[in-house]
Amino acid sequence: MWMLYKEVKPLFYSWTGKQEPFLSQPTVLSIENTTLGMYGGNVNAGAHKNEDALLLLTGSDWTFGVIIDAHHSSESAACIISELDRHHKNIEEILSRTVSSAITRIDLYMKEMLLSDAFKRKCASVKGEASCLICVQKGQSLWWLSIGDCSLYVFNEELASFHQYRMNQRQFFEFVGENSSLALDVPCYTTGVRELRNGKNVVLLATDGLYHQEDSLFLDDETLSSWITRDGDMKSHFSHILNKIHVENGIDSATLIGWAYENNEQGVYPANHGEGTK
Repeated sequence: MWMLYKEVKPLFYSWTGKQEPFLSQPTVLSIENTTLGMYGGNVNAGAHKNEDALLLLTGSDWTFGVIIDAHHSSESAACIISELDRHHKNIEEILSRTVSSAITRIDLYMKEMLLSDAFKRKCASVKGEASCLICVQKGQSLWWLSIGDCSLYVFNEELASFHQYRMNQRQFFEFVGENSSLALDVPCYTTGVRELRNGKNVVLLATDGLYHQEDSLFLDDETLSSWITRDGDMKSHFSHILNKIHVENGIDSATLIGWAYENNEQGVYPANHGEGTK
C-alpha cells in the first residue's frame, strides 16, 4: 500500500500502481501543498494493470517530485522508487541548502546516482523499462531530469502570452531498466533549469496516459492550461481531468503531480524590454 511518513518537515510519500492500481477509479490526493492524481485506466476499455509510480518529497521551501511510467512489467518502476528511497535523506540534506547550492548539487547527485555501476546492475536485472521524470522546485528555480516521454509543464500568465507551457520534450526511445539509455557508452537523458516567472506558477508532471488517446483534449498544451488554471483548487482540476479520461474510455494509466508557487521576485528581461518588441 501507500507509504506515508509525515513529520513536521520534510515529508516522504511513494506509490506504485502495482500496490494500488486504481482501475476505473480516478483518485486525487492532497499532501501539504501538492496534489497527486492516480488512475489505472477504464476496465471496460481493456485496462487491467497500472505500471505507473510516483514519489514526493517536500521541505519547508522545496518540492521534489518524481513520476514513472513503466512498460512490460512494473519492476523498473519499483527499482527506481527503491533507489530514490535509499537516497532520500541525502536528497533532503542537499535541498535544505541555499538555492544556488541546492540546484547545482542535486543535478550532480542525481546523475551520480542514476549513472552509478550499482544502479545500472540493478536495472539490468529487471524485466521491462520505464520513463522517468524527476523535478525540483526551490524558490524561483525549477530543475528537472527526464528520461523518456513523461511531460513537465509550467503554467504562468507571462509564459502563456508566448504560448510556452511545456518545459521538456518527450523522447520515445529513452528508457531506464532492462534496456537502459543510461547504460550506453554515452548515456542519454535531458536536464534543464528554468527561472520561474513573477506571479503564480503551476508546475505539473504527467505520464502519457494524460493524452494517450489520439483525440485527447490534453494533447493541446493551451487546452490543458485552461483546465489546470481555471477557478478552483488543483484537487478539483485533477478530478475533472481524470474523470474526463475515464468517461472517454482511457485505457492507459495516468499519473499527475502538481503544485503552485507564487513567485514575488522579478524575472530577468532583455535590455530592450518595454519597447514593444519580443
